[in-house]
Amino acid sequence: MQPQVALSYNSGGGNGWVDMGWDLPVPAITVDTSWSVPRYNGGKETENYRLSGELLMPVVHRDVLQPRTAEKEFFHGLFGLGIILLVGWW
Repeated sequence: MQPQVALSYNSGGGNGWVDMGWDLPVPAITVDTSWSVPRYNGGKETENYRLSGELLMPVVHRDVLQPRTAEKEFFHGLFGLGIILLVGWW
């Protein structure tokens, strides 16, 4: 899967999040609620997801499961004469 980037301009377009008349469509991942609202189950994935309206299908994992842990990364930056501290994690 590879995202496509397409910046477009329309002189009759209004003020958007890019700028006046400019548009940059961003795909969205949403939870599929066409049958019902999924219920939370900590031991099993119960919801289906859609990417820009198209159903995403899970791929069967056929190898030994590897444990996953959240990794925190911190970023610090100095700009010009002032100091700006950027902290983020994912």
